[in-house]
Amino acid sequence: MGKFNIYRPIELHFQVTERCNFSCPWCYVQYGPSEEELTLEEVKKYIIEGIKPLMLLQVTLTGGEPFLRKDIFELVDNFNAIGLTTLIATHGMFLSEEMIEKLIASKLDEILVSLDSHISTVMDEIRCRPGIQQLVVHNLKNLIERVIATNSKLRVGVNIVAQERNASCLLDTVKFAVSLGVTRVNLQPMIPYASVYPDFNKGFKLPKISDESLRALTEQIKEIIRLRKEYKDSIGFPSEALLSQIPLFFKDPTQLKQRCGCWRYIYINSKGDVRGCLFSDPLGNIRKTPLRELLEGKEFLEFRKFSYRCNICLKGSQYCQQTLRYTLHLLKKEVIRHLKNIHGKGLSLYSLL
Repeated sequence: MGKFNIYRPIELHFQVTERCNFSCPWCYVQYGPSEEELTLEEVKKYIIEGIKPLMLLQVTLTGGEPFLRKDIFELVDNFNAIGLTTLIATHGMFLSEEMIEKLIASKLDEILVSLDSHISTVMDEIRCRPGIQQLVVHNLKNLIERVIATNSKLRVGVNIVAQERNASCLLDTVKFAVSLGVTRVNLQPMIPYASVYPDFNKGFKLPKISDESLRALTEQIKEIIRLRKEYKDSIGFPSEALLSQIPLFFKDPTQLKQRCGCWRYIYINSKGDVRGCLFSDPLGNIRKTPLRELLEGKEFLEFRKFSYRCNICLKGSQYCQQTLRYTLHLLKKEVIRHLKNIHGKGLSLYSLL
């Protein structure tokens, strides 16, 4: 597992908590209790030590809401200390002036903030929280201003969840996000975690979207792809392959031309359960079984076989030229990092391959 191969995991998604002060109807966190969270010491012992031999490149810290963990910046420091690019995905409510200063001073590489619409009433309805859009936009503006003022290397992006309620305004929302000065716009379809998480092998219910909204969504995506080409050198966007398949995902996911890309990821929740993806049954728990043993076990191999014919999400659409270039860029950084680590130990470059 330590030696490089094209299908080894390169990224960890760590759900640091299942606690959240929102109640988004599609979210999966409502299916697990908030107790039994891994402590900071357990994260160091079971996750940090467990992933060291795997040569991962990045960790995304998710929730729940990550900023509900008081030790979130200690987690960032510990993952950063082993050479991982660190990213936090947040709903953005807690980005106060005090929190922004902590972010600027931290070793975090990127933060992704949920922004589902430039129209306040639309996002408030989506997130089931009146006034949240104006607060998030206010916080985003403050954060970006401080990043610029302090010459910080922190990248600030937004995450937009495409669905029935924002299908006709996605393009304007993307343009609005760009006008704020973000460095990345991540767009993905609403995935109905609530309907699939307990019954992974029994299929899932498609998110509801009307024919009118689907037509609007299709046109919006075409324009976003055009906009992506315009900003390709300055702002990160999802691949054109992923964007182009979002309408088809809502219409008929069985027709998606993709191959599952979950081989790139390891998912660990706040209680230590390890999954091949968010929809799969747990492979085991790192409190009981070492991570490497779980990833080399029979259950994970069976999951990989199943994932080849899975259409639940659009991870497979990441197989594209742009993503390949990005992956090769990350691998170049990894080789340089490991060359520095083995300096003076008499090992050759071949030993890394």
